[in-house]
Amino acid sequence: LIKILAVIFTVALILFLLAYLITNKIYSFAFGRRQDSTPLKFFTSDDYEGLNCTPIEFKSTNDNTLRGNIYYYDYPTYKGVLIFAHGLGVGHLQYTHEINHFAKLGFKVVTYDNTGSAKSDGAATGGLPQGIMDLKSCLDFVRSRDDLKNYNKVLCGHSWGGYSTINVLPFVLKEDNVKCAVAMGAPFCSTDALYEMITKESNLLKFTGPFISMIEKNRYGQISKMNTLASLSNVDIDTMLVHGTKDHIISYENNFKFVEDNLKKDNVTFVTAENKRHRPNISDDATAYDELIRNDVDNLKTRKAKREEFKNYYDNIDYHKLVEFDDNIMNQIDEYILKHFN
Repeated sequence: LIKILAVIFTVALILFLLAYLITNKIYSFAFGRRQDSTPLKFFTSDDYEGLNCTPIEFKSTNDNTLRGNIYYYDYPTYKGVLIFAHGLGVGHLQYTHEINHFAKLGFKVVTYDNTGSAKSDGAATGGLPQGIMDLKSCLDFVRSRDDLKNYNKVLCGHSWGGYSTINVLPFVLKEDNVKCAVAMGAPFCSTDALYEMITKESNLLKFTGPFISMIEKNRYGQISKMNTLASLSNVDIDTMLVHGTKDHIISYENNFKFVEDNLKKDNVTFVTAENKRHRPNISDDATAYDELIRNDVDNLKTRKAKREEFKNYYDNIDYHKLVEFDDNIMNQIDEYILKHFN
């Protein structure tokens, strides 16, 4: 009996270690590298007449230097400061169209590249909880600036940035003067986000769930356990959540709808973007165009197209069409933000 139990224990231990190593490999593939190159074109402040851009840098909690910009128009006065947190990918320039929009509304827009992204330091992005820490460091930076600290503020983010925006709220100080927050396409929690993505690829990877939690707990401690429901339950800062019903990356049902059904607080507003995918604030035409581009690129990869063919394809994308706003969604976001700054 002892020998049998020893064999069972040994086999179980081997399977446990194998499952952990596989999950760690997947986690490293997702977050163990930098995000600083893409064939896509991003707009900069030079593409918007009158949009000013002042470089900034500050240290994150992991002692990496994060770099970004303050965007603004030459207005005699400003409504406040909007802090924008970007999604997983090549930094804040993915959102220059949104940044310009909010700057035109009369805000100074403070934004930055997360750890391991674009112009910021860091060997890798690390994991979604790192975004909370980076945004917290940005709040510390803004609080230290005489030209920013006295303004009322709004936090805004998409995807990874939406997750960071929601889960940084418990760390906001009274002197930060945060009046509201807007999160678009935000995952419920970091563990579920990765689990959802990898199990879409194969049902055989369903064993990874508890191991993802274990890896994140080792890396980030208690901050890894933060989620939308808990964070919004414990703060009174007005928050708007926006999510597309056909989000192909962060599912509508498992994230947005789950929170909407289980959180009943008057200070939280839910906006459902019908038929939108992961970018809920862009138009139906832009959504369809984005999907077309993804399919075209997948086809180019499948037939192993040459580098010149890829370059030619990306050079001929209509980037203005790709970022075209859905006026209805953007108007709801604008009205929500502006009512807190009257």
